[in-house]
This record gives sequence, C-alpha cells and structure tokens, in this order.
Amino acid sequence: MNNLTINSPQDALEIGRQIAASGMFGDNIKSPEAGAVIAWMAYGEGSSLAELHSRYHFLPNGPSMKTNVMAARFRELGGEYKILERSDTRAAIEVTVNGQSMGTFQFTMENAIRAKVCFKKDGKTLQMNWANRPKKMLWARVLSDTIDALMPEVKSGVNSEDEAEDNLQSDQPEPAAKPKVLDLDFSVCPIGNDEVRGKPWSVHPTTTLKMALKQPIAQEYKNAINEEIQQRAS
Repeated sequence: MNNLTINSPQDALEIGRQIAASGMFGDNIKSPEAGAVIAWMAYGEGSSLAELHSRYHFLPNGPSMKTNVMAARFRELGGEYKILERSDTRAAIEVTVNGQSMGTFQFTMENAIRAKVCFKKDGKTLQMNWANRPKKMLWARVLSDTIDALMPEVKSGVNSEDEAEDNLQSDQPEPAAKPKVLDLDFSVCPIGNDEVRGKPWSVHPTTTLKMALKQPIAQEYKNAINEEIQQRAS
C-alpha cells in the first residue's frame, strides 16, 4: 500500500532527502535527488518504501529486481518450475505456465562464457560474483531468461539482479596494478663490464670504489660503497 503523498517535485525531493538521510536503501542513495527517484518509483508502483526495499536492490546503475521476488511474481501469474539441477556449472528447470508444459530451460557456465556475461572488460577475467558465487549467478540467470521468454511483464523492463550486477562489474575499471618492487642487492656493483658488474664492492680496489661514486647509480649503492671505504679506513 502506498502511504506517500507527492503533489509536486518539491514533495518528492523532500521525501528523497529523508530517504537518503535514513540510509535505508544503502550507500548508493546518498543525495536528495537519488532519494526522490525512489520516492517517485514507490508512488508510481503504489508501494510503500518498505515494500520497495524488499523487492529491489539499488545499485549505481539503477534498481534491480531481487531473484526471489521475480520468481514469486512468476508463480503469482501462473508460472511453475521444477528444479532439475542447481550447481556451480549448470542451472536447469522444467517450466509450466497455467498447467501447460513449456519445456526445459537451462543456463550453464559454458553459456555464460560463450555470451561473455561473466567476464570483466578484459574478456578473460571472471567477475567477482561469478568467481565466488557461480551457483547463485547461474540460478538467477536461468530464471531471468525463462521469465524474459515466457512472461516479460514480471520484470516490466527492470533489470534482474544478475543482469544489474553483471553490467555494474563489467563497467568498473580494473584496479591499478601495484608497482613492482625489485629486490636489489646494493652490496654488488650494478654497472661496468663483466669483470666488475655483479661482484661485491668488497672485492674491488678503493680506486674503483671512488670512481663508482661518481657514476649515475642509486644512492643506496653509493651508501654501500661509502660503508666499504670507511671499513677499510678504520
């Protein structure tokens, strides 16, 4: 039941401010404007905010219908399904609508790979949800695809949970690679010919060490050279 009164955009904005301040819809709804969109959505559906919260996830790329809500609506409209398999590699269901058999629907990991719905932008790295929860993702996908084919009015154009998460994760930029840290040994000479390069400073004459100090090498090498020279002088 809708318990919102919205007579103007300003009303929606005020309700949106309260929604954002409450944190009820998560970290993605932080502004009055984002909250106002939720207010209008609830008003348009004739739902309370609590009902809206129970039906949808609200991600940065928009609302998505929860899988269990989608399945419940499908059943309310005369759809039924029998689970044939629900594993990390395949989800399969036998479907009827109003008592009429509609056949078997399935979605496999092979389907996900071929359709590239499970990958990040690079086309080869699995998205986190597919890597960690393949059973859940395959189940959501087979339900979503079945409903799209047989009863699209269930979703009314709103993305399902799996579709929204796939779109969100595939759009996220890859994290910047951490700089590679080289394990350098500053106690050996890094320059020169084969007779000097790679050999410890301790085997080189002092004249060679002093010449090395004048070369464009890292300060850590020069510190090691100075320590060697000081040890010889003591």
